[in-house]
Amino acid sequence: MRRILLAAAAAVAVLVAWIAVERARGPVAEPVPSALPRTVRHPPPLRVALPAAEAAVNPGPEVRRLHARGITGRHVGIAIIDRPLLVEHREYADRLRWYDEIDTAGGEPAGWHSTAVASIAAGRTVGVAPAADLYFVGLGMNWRGEPWGNLFVAARRAAHTGLPLALAIRRILDMNRRLEPDRKIRVISISIGGGAEDAIAEARRAGIFVSTSDLPMAPMGPVTIASPAGTEAYTTHKRPALSWAIAWWAGRYALACQEDPSMTPERFHVK
Repeated sequence: MRRILLAAAAAVAVLVAWIAVERARGPVAEPVPSALPRTVRHPPPLRVALPAAEAAVNPGPEVRRLHARGITGRHVGIAIIDRPLLVEHREYADRLRWYDEIDTAGGEPAGWHSTAVASIAAGRTVGVAPAADLYFVGLGMNWRGEPWGNLFVAARRAAHTGLPLALAIRRILDMNRRLEPDRKIRVISISIGGGAEDAIAEARRAGIFVSTSDLPMAPMGPVTIASPAGTEAYTTHKRPALSWAIAWWAGRYALACQEDPSMTPERFHVK
C-alpha cells in the first residue's frame, strides 16, 4: 500500500510540474503576419449531422433597410475569436483577410459555433455586415460536443485555460496597428472562453467595440447560419442563444462605423 501511495504522490507531483511548465510556456502561435491576406490552415469540414436550413430569419428588418441604403460594413474590420473556422465557406471566404490559430491540433476540423458566429456577423447572405473585412482567430479548446483531440492535446489545452483568449486579443491589437487607416478593425466579437478581462479592457481603451457577454443584450434566435459540414452548407438553429446576439451586435457596430466613421463604442447603444 505504501508503494502505491508513493507512486500516486509521484504521479501527482509530475502532473503539477508539467502544468506549471505549460502555464509558463503558454500557448504557441506564429508571428503576426506582415502581409495580408493570410490563412494559417484550412480546417476540414466537421462531419456531423445538423438540421436542414429553413428560411433565413436574420439579420432582421432594421438591418435589411440599412443594406438597401448601401450600409453593408464595407472595409470595416470585424475580428472574431472562436473555435477553428471553415475558412472556405461561401458566406465569408472572399473577405477573410486573416485567419490565425492558437493551441489547435493538426487536422482538427472546423467548429460549428465558429462558422455560425462568422456568418451571423459578416455572412454575405445571412449576416449583418456582408461587406465587412473579416479577421478570425481559432482557439483550441475543450468543448463538449466537439472533438478534443488526443489526451495530450486535451491536457495541454486544460493547462492553458484562460491564456489563449488573452493572447488572441492582443494579437488582434498588434495586427490592427499594422493596418491601413481606412481598413482598421473596429470591433471584436467574443462569445467563448473567459479570464481575459485585462486584454478586453486593453482593446476597449484602444477604441475597439468588444462585443461579449458582459454587454446588456438578450439571447437571439432562431437563426439560419453557415454550416461547418460544407462550404455551401447551411443549417437553422432554433434555440435562442447569447452567442448569436454577440455576433449580431458586432456586425451592427460595423454598419454604424460605415455610416458614421467617427462612431465610438461610447456613442453606440446596445439594446
